[in-house]
Amino acid sequence: MKIEYLKGLKNIAIKNVDAAGFKAAVQSAYPKYSGLNYLDMSAGMFFPGK
Repeated sequence: MKIEYLKGLKNIAIKNVDAAGFKAAVQSAYPKYSGLNYLDMSAGMFFPGK
């Protein structure tokens, strides 16, 4: 399950140009996800400095 989630994050990151768009798309795709601190870290990893 975790691997599928990570693959989903990667696919969402490919389709976005900044951290804000990425976070909004992840929250839309996974509405029950409650780890917003981890989402911020993931956004920073995919979009450093944006």
